[in-house]
Amino acid sequence: FKQTLLLRSGVWVVDCSPAWTSAAPIMRGKPKRKHIRILLPLALVACSAAGTRFYSAVLQVAPNGGAGPTVTEHSNVLDEASEAGSQALAGVLMVFIAFPILWANEKRQAKMWALFGRARAMVRQNTPSIKIDRSNEGCLVHMKGRLTSQQELRDDLFQVKVTNAAKLRRSVEMYQWIESSKTVEQNTRTGGKEKVTTYSYSQGWKPYWIDCSQFKERGHDNPRELPCESCEQ
Repeated sequence: FKQTLLLRSGVWVVDCSPAWTSAAPIMRGKPKRKHIRILLPLALVACSAAGTRFYSAVLQVAPNGGAGPTVTEHSNVLDEASEAGSQALAGVLMVFIAFPILWANEKRQAKMWALFGRARAMVRQNTPSIKIDRSNEGCLVHMKGRLTSQQELRDDLFQVKVTNAAKLRRSVEMYQWIESSKTVEQNTRTGGKEKVTTYSYSQGWKPYWIDCSQFKERGHDNPRELPCESCEQ
Protein backbone atom coordinates (compact mmCIF):
# COMPACT_ATOMS: atom_id res chain seq x y z
CA PHE A 1 0.00 0.00 0.00
CA LYS A 2 1.10 3.54 -0.68
CA GLN A 3 1.32 5.88 2.29
CA THR A 4 1.14 9.65 1.93
CA LEU A 5 1.99 12.27 4.56
CA LEU A 6 0.28 15.67 4.14
CA LEU A 7 1.74 18.73 5.84
CA ARG A 8 -0.36 21.90 5.40
CA SER A 9 -1.92 23.45 8.47
CA GLY A 10 -0.84 20.67 10.77
CA VAL A 11 0.27 17.06 11.02
CA TRP A 12 -1.94 14.44 9.34
CA VAL A 13 -1.99 10.67 9.85
CA VAL A 14 -2.91 8.59 6.80
CA ASP A 15 -4.53 5.19 7.37
CA CYS A 16 -4.00 2.82 4.43
CA SER A 17 -6.07 -0.35 4.32
CA PRO A 18 -7.26 -2.67 1.54
CA ALA A 19 -10.82 -1.28 1.61
CA TRP A 20 -10.59 2.43 2.34
CA THR A 21 -8.22 5.26 3.07
CA SER A 22 -8.92 8.05 5.50
CA ALA A 23 -6.94 10.96 6.83
CA ALA A 24 -7.57 12.63 10.18
CA PRO A 25 -5.78 15.67 11.57
CA ILE A 26 -4.28 15.12 15.01
CA MET A 27 -2.80 18.58 15.57
CA ARG A 28 -3.91 21.94 14.30
CA GLY A 29 -1.81 24.98 13.94
CA LYS A 30 1.94 25.39 13.48
CA PRO A 31 4.07 22.53 14.84
CA LYS A 32 6.71 23.27 17.42
CA ARG A 33 10.09 23.64 15.74
CA LYS A 34 11.99 22.85 18.92
CA HIS A 35 10.54 19.35 19.12
CA ILE A 36 11.16 18.76 15.43
CA ARG A 37 14.80 19.82 15.75
CA ILE A 38 15.30 17.30 18.55
CA LEU A 39 13.34 14.37 17.14
CA LEU A 40 14.40 14.63 13.49
CA PRO A 41 18.11 13.75 14.02
CA LEU A 42 17.12 10.89 16.31
CA ALA A 43 14.72 9.55 13.70
CA LEU A 44 17.37 9.73 10.99
CA VAL A 45 19.89 7.87 13.12
CA ALA A 46 17.31 5.20 14.00
CA CYS A 47 16.35 4.71 10.35
CA SER A 48 19.98 4.50 9.28
CA ALA A 49 20.74 1.98 12.03
CA ALA A 50 17.78 -0.15 11.01
CA GLY A 51 18.84 -0.09 7.39
CA THR A 52 22.46 -0.99 8.21
CA ARG A 53 21.91 -3.64 10.83
CA PHE A 54 23.84 -6.17 8.76
CA TYR A 55 26.86 -3.85 8.62
CA SER A 56 28.14 -4.82 12.05
CA ALA A 57 31.89 -4.92 12.60
CA VAL A 58 32.96 -8.34 11.37
CA LEU A 59 36.09 -9.70 9.75
CA GLN A 60 35.91 -11.74 6.58
CA VAL A 61 39.02 -13.34 5.16
CA ALA A 62 39.08 -14.17 1.48
CA PRO A 63 41.93 -15.20 -0.84
CA ASN A 64 43.20 -12.63 -3.30
CA GLY A 65 45.11 -14.48 -5.98
CA GLY A 66 48.70 -14.90 -4.76
CA ALA A 67 49.05 -11.51 -3.13
CA GLY A 68 47.97 -12.68 0.32
CA PRO A 69 44.69 -12.61 2.23
CA THR A 70 42.25 -9.73 2.17
CA VAL A 71 40.41 -8.71 5.34
CA THR A 72 37.20 -6.72 4.91
CA GLU A 73 35.76 -4.86 7.88
CA HIS A 74 32.30 -3.27 7.84
CA SER A 75 31.00 -0.63 10.23
CA ASN A 76 27.57 0.98 10.46
CA VAL A 77 26.58 4.57 11.08
CA LEU A 78 26.33 4.02 14.84
CA ASP A 79 29.90 2.73 14.94
CA GLU A 80 31.12 5.78 13.03
CA ALA A 81 29.17 8.11 15.31
CA SER A 82 30.58 6.38 18.38
CA GLU A 83 34.13 6.61 17.01
CA ALA A 84 33.69 10.29 16.14
CA GLY A 85 32.34 10.98 19.62
CA SER A 86 35.26 9.15 21.22
CA GLN A 87 37.75 11.13 19.14
CA ALA A 88 36.02 14.40 20.03
CA LEU A 89 36.08 13.52 23.73
CA ALA A 90 39.75 12.55 23.50
CA GLY A 91 40.50 15.87 21.79
CA VAL A 92 38.78 17.83 24.54
CA LEU A 93 40.70 15.92 27.22
CA MET A 94 43.99 16.50 25.39
CA VAL A 95 43.31 20.26 25.32
CA PHE A 96 42.88 20.32 29.10
CA ILE A 97 45.88 18.05 29.68
CA ALA A 98 48.12 20.06 27.33
CA PHE A 99 48.20 23.13 29.59
CA PRO A 100 49.77 21.45 32.68
CA ILE A 101 52.16 19.49 30.45
CA LEU A 102 53.25 22.68 28.70
CA TRP A 103 53.68 24.45 32.04
CA ALA A 104 55.77 21.56 33.44
CA ASN A 105 57.94 21.47 30.31
CA GLU A 106 58.60 25.23 30.43
CA LYS A 107 59.42 24.98 34.14
CA ARG A 108 61.89 22.17 33.46
CA GLN A 109 63.44 24.13 30.59
CA ALA A 110 63.94 27.14 32.86
CA LYS A 111 65.68 24.95 35.44
CA MET A 112 67.96 23.46 32.78
CA TRP A 113 68.95 26.89 31.48
CA ALA A 114 69.75 27.96 35.05
CA LEU A 115 71.85 24.81 35.49
CA PHE A 116 73.71 25.45 32.23
CA GLY A 117 74.43 29.01 33.30
CA ARG A 118 75.86 27.78 36.59
CA ALA A 119 78.01 25.20 34.79
CA ARG A 120 79.31 27.84 32.38
CA ALA A 121 80.34 30.04 35.30
CA MET A 122 82.28 27.29 37.11
CA VAL A 123 83.77 25.31 34.18
CA ARG A 124 87.54 25.29 33.70
CA GLN A 125 88.12 25.70 29.98
CA ASN A 126 91.06 24.67 27.80
CA THR A 127 92.39 22.24 30.36
CA PRO A 128 95.48 20.34 29.04
CA SER A 129 94.77 16.69 28.30
CA ILE A 130 98.38 15.53 28.19
CA LYS A 131 98.82 15.18 31.94
CA ILE A 132 96.51 14.82 34.94
CA ASP A 133 96.19 17.88 37.17
CA ARG A 134 95.17 16.92 40.70
CA SER A 135 93.80 20.40 41.34
CA ASN A 136 91.00 19.71 38.87
CA GLU A 137 89.74 16.70 40.82
CA GLY A 138 85.96 16.96 41.36
CA CYS A 139 85.66 20.01 39.10
CA LEU A 140 83.90 20.56 35.82
CA VAL A 141 86.58 20.74 33.12
CA HIS A 142 86.58 21.21 29.34
CA MET A 143 89.36 19.64 27.29
CA LYS A 144 89.98 18.18 23.86
CA GLY A 145 92.35 15.47 22.67
CA ARG A 146 92.61 11.93 21.31
CA LEU A 147 90.93 9.15 23.28
CA THR A 148 93.07 6.04 23.82
CA SER A 149 92.60 2.87 25.84
CA GLN A 150 94.94 0.08 26.88
CA GLN A 151 92.10 -2.34 27.59
CA GLU A 152 91.43 -5.19 25.15
CA LEU A 153 87.81 -5.69 24.08
CA ARG A 154 86.72 -9.22 23.08
CA ASP A 155 83.74 -10.94 21.54
CA ASP A 156 84.08 -14.58 22.60
CA LEU A 157 81.24 -15.80 20.35
CA PHE A 158 82.94 -14.67 17.12
CA GLN A 159 86.49 -14.75 18.50
CA VAL A 160 87.05 -11.06 17.81
CA LYS A 161 89.32 -8.82 19.88
CA VAL A 162 90.35 -5.19 19.45
CA THR A 163 92.76 -2.90 21.24
CA ASN A 164 92.94 0.86 21.65
CA ALA A 165 89.16 1.13 21.20
CA ALA A 166 86.54 2.71 23.42
CA LYS A 167 83.66 0.40 22.44
CA LEU A 168 83.01 -2.89 20.65
CA ARG A 169 79.49 -3.42 19.36
CA ARG A 170 77.87 -6.53 17.91
CA SER A 171 74.84 -5.90 15.66
CA VAL A 172 72.79 -8.99 14.78
CA GLU A 173 70.19 -9.18 11.97
CA MET A 174 68.23 -12.18 10.70
CA TYR A 175 66.80 -12.86 7.25
CA GLN A 176 63.11 -13.68 7.78
CA TRP A 177 59.56 -13.27 6.54
CA ILE A 178 57.97 -9.82 6.88
CA GLU A 179 54.23 -9.09 6.73
CA SER A 180 53.06 -5.82 5.18
CA SER A 181 49.52 -4.46 4.91
CA LYS A 182 47.71 -1.87 2.83
CA THR A 183 44.29 -0.53 3.85
CA VAL A 184 41.75 1.14 1.56
CA GLU A 185 38.77 2.84 3.21
CA GLN A 186 35.59 3.92 1.45
CA ASN A 187 32.11 5.08 2.47
CA THR A 188 29.03 2.92 2.00
CA ARG A 189 25.59 3.98 0.83
CA THR A 190 24.13 3.56 4.30
CA GLY A 191 26.51 5.98 6.02
CA GLY A 192 29.00 3.42 7.28
CA LYS A 193 32.51 2.60 6.13
CA GLU A 194 34.18 -0.38 4.55
CA LYS A 195 37.86 -1.06 5.21
CA VAL A 196 39.66 -3.51 2.94
CA THR A 197 43.12 -4.56 4.16
CA THR A 198 45.38 -6.56 1.84
CA TYR A 199 48.38 -8.38 3.30
CA SER A 200 51.57 -9.20 1.42
CA TYR A 201 54.74 -11.06 2.41
CA SER A 202 58.40 -10.56 1.59
CA GLN A 203 61.78 -11.52 3.01
CA GLY A 204 64.39 -9.19 4.42
CA TRP A 205 66.94 -8.49 7.16
CA LYS A 206 65.62 -7.35 10.54
CA PRO A 207 67.49 -6.75 13.83
CA TYR A 208 64.60 -8.22 15.83
CA TRP A 209 62.60 -11.46 15.76
CA ILE A 210 59.23 -11.43 13.95
CA ASP A 211 56.54 -13.73 15.35
CA CYS A 212 55.10 -15.52 12.32
CA SER A 213 52.23 -16.98 14.39
CA GLN A 214 50.54 -13.56 14.17
CA PHE A 215 50.52 -13.60 10.36
CA LYS A 216 47.15 -13.65 8.60
CA GLU A 217 48.36 -16.33 6.19
CA ARG A 218 50.14 -19.52 7.16
CA GLY A 219 53.15 -20.95 5.37
CA HIS A 220 55.61 -18.14 6.12
CA ASP A 221 57.65 -19.67 8.95
CA ASN A 222 60.43 -17.84 10.76
CA PRO A 223 62.96 -19.29 13.22
CA ARG A 224 61.79 -19.20 16.83
CA GLU A 225 64.53 -16.82 17.95
CA LEU A 226 67.61 -14.91 16.83
CA PRO A 227 70.79 -17.01 16.66
CA CYS A 228 72.45 -14.55 19.06
CA GLU A 229 71.75 -11.19 20.67
CA SER A 230 73.21 -7.79 19.90
CA CYS A 231 75.49 -6.39 22.57
CA GLU A 232 78.20 -3.84 23.18
CA GLN A 233 81.04 -3.42 25.63
